[in-house]
Amino acid sequence: MSYTFKGRPRTYYPDFVVVDGSGKAVLLEVKSPFDMFRELTLAKSLACTQYAFDRGMGYLIADKEGRTLKDYSYIPYDLELADQIERLIDK
Repeated sequence: MSYTFKGRPRTYYPDFVVVDGSGKAVLLEVKSPFDMFRELTLAKSLACTQYAFDRGMGYLIADKEGRTLKDYSYIPYDLELADQIERLIDK
């Protein structure tokens, strides 16, 4: 699927498509805990959520333990440190 990140067009392919017995499809993305809140990951997640919704599919992003973005949102973190790490990775 196509999306834009920081003004640049990009293409994204979810890790898996899971289809249940009734034919309902769910797009599944597996990320490491660190990658869950990276800007690029969130941009992909928003694009995939809209893509899936428009087509009557589900979308789930989780880590290998099954923790979702909602689960991680309850864990406190240092925003300044996270921003510093993100800037280092983007160099």
